[in-house]
Amino acid sequence: MFPDTLQHLHTLSLAQNQIVSIAPNTFTFPRLRHLFLAGNQLYHIRDGTFCNLSYLQGLQLNENRLEQFDVHAFDCLGNLSSLVLTDNPFRTLDPLVLQNVSLHFVVWVMAAIAVVGNLLVLLGRYFYKSRNNVEHSLYLRHLAASDFLMGIYLTVIACADINFRGEYLRNMESWRHSSLCAFAGFLSTFSCQSSTLLLTLVTWDRLMSVTRPLKPRDTEKLRIVLRLLLLWGSSFALAAAPLLPNNYFGQHFYGNNGVCLSLHIHDPYAKGWEYSALLFICINTISLIFILFSYVRMLQAIRDSGGGMRSTHSGRENVVATRFAIIVTTDCACWLPIIVVKLAALSGCVISPNLYAWLAVLVLPVNSALNPVLYTLTTAAFKQQLRRYCHSLPTCSLRHNETRSQTQTGYESGLSVSLAHMGGGIGGSGLSSGHKRLSHRHMSYL
Repeated sequence: MFPDTLQHLHTLSLAQNQIVSIAPNTFTFPRLRHLFLAGNQLYHIRDGTFCNLSYLQGLQLNENRLEQFDVHAFDCLGNLSSLVLTDNPFRTLDPLVLQNVSLHFVVWVMAAIAVVGNLLVLLGRYFYKSRNNVEHSLYLRHLAASDFLMGIYLTVIACADINFRGEYLRNMESWRHSSLCAFAGFLSTFSCQSSTLLLTLVTWDRLMSVTRPLKPRDTEKLRIVLRLLLLWGSSFALAAAPLLPNNYFGQHFYGNNGVCLSLHIHDPYAKGWEYSALLFICINTISLIFILFSYVRMLQAIRDSGGGMRSTHSGRENVVATRFAIIVTTDCACWLPIIVVKLAALSGCVISPNLYAWLAVLVLPVNSALNPVLYTLTTAAFKQQLRRYCHSLPTCSLRHNETRSQTQTGYESGLSVSLAHMGGGIGGSGLSSGHKRLSHRHMSYL
């Protein structure tokens, strides 16, 4: 690499040259005293890198991206008296995949909730196929499948944490560069993006049903399937792109951190940072704004349709408003922290790599853990099925008639009353006969 005429070189400065890696035996200067490598993109110092520099006294490696040194990386530097390593991310490394002890337990809890909850939804909606709201039910099944993938991702991270506990620093490179870490990162991105798009699709479907209840529903299976194929296909392409051999993403895009997230907050302008910003800022922000606007519009439509009803019905509207608020709050709890942290990192704020584990375990899986509860397990249709099963049991049948009127609360009751009021303003038996059909169309939504 260097000519032989530089054998008497005393000082060499290669600072600010965007050097990513240095092969062993690159430097062949037996009389070199000072080597400046500051301000490059070095992330790993391997054994034998400086073995031909036995007289080296000063080595500057500050302001790089150093995360790992091989055990014998500096063994050949017997005369080294000054080593500068400031402003490198390795200073915050921890000997664990999940640094905080409490996360060791929480990750298993979140994984179990995401896997079991969404598996119950998939099985329940497979065996119980409602004739009403077929399109909406299909969307929710796909949403459960997407959230189930997040549970698999958490399980992989939890197993890696156990496997490398106490030995993570020694095996950090092998883990981050492994195909399993790349697969975990793919699962995380695939689940996040498909879940975000599916939540947006579900919200749009509800918005159309509430604001345009008399409009015929699009029941053509081909269009529904095409929507879902487009959604899954785009999510898969976004998640799989970093796995392809491409200089834009670098060699180990998902291996940028120990939990294999593509968030890249400790090094926000690493390779592929525009892609990461697109996923976690642009798509999430647009979806969050649309969902917030849609639920406000739905609530306004329900209240407007019931403006002339008795005040006793306001309690039902409050139940609807509370349920909508919970859905929007969980979406904000999942997406807002990610958006804020990513924007802060891009604006120059120093973000500790330790934050990755907290985001991966406690923030990203929020929707995956709660979606089964919000969209299926607490809906009117699910409660109705529970009442049917309960009614078939001798111990429950005696109390069934007493509790029947008290269980029909929430969106089903509020929307049915609202639709009834809408029908009263139009008049005629045609709409009254269609009211029952409209109520059945919406009763399983919330």
